[in-house]
Amino acid sequence: MIKINLLPKNYKPKRKIAIEKPLITALIIVYIFIAISFLILKLEYRKEHAELAKLKTQLQQYQYTEKKLKTLKALKETLKTRLKIIIEILKENPILIKDISTITNNIPRNKIFLEELNCNLTTIEIKGNSESLNDIATYIKNLEKTKHFARIKLKETKITNIENKKYINFNLKIEKNERQNKPTN
Repeated sequence: MIKINLLPKNYKPKRKIAIEKPLITALIIVYIFIAISFLILKLEYRKEHAELAKLKTQLQQYQYTEKKLKTLKALKETLKTRLKIIIEILKENPILIKDISTITNNIPRNKIFLEELNCNLTTIEIKGNSESLNDIATYIKNLEKTKHFARIKLKETKITNIENKKYINFNLKIEKNERQNKPTN
């Protein structure tokens, strides 16, 4: 057997560089780093998502509170204007407030509903509804017991239907006592 060397004399065989092992190790480390980063980001996303849901519920609560606050502010303004009107009426005619108070305090609860109340210095006219004549009679007796009024007349009664329920529509005329009409100083 003959051996022939075809390689030039200056030829040095190339060394095999062991790049494969460090490259594979580096790739594994990079993949592990990417996986850990992904898990960390996923956990942070869940935390942020939970916090976002919490903030949304707080926002809804604050919006509800804001609506309530606006409603209460509007009610406050309404009450202020009503109080101003009542104070003006009290300054002008304190007897009128006493008459209205007497009329409303003697209403049988949940049995008579007033629709209209007209007052002047000598008479008061009331329009309202009731479920029975007995309730109207009780109301008139309660007003007579106060001795605040001179005469109470039932002017008219009429049966009406309101929301498919029968009610008695009534009109009262009340004459005040003379001594009640004079304001006290």
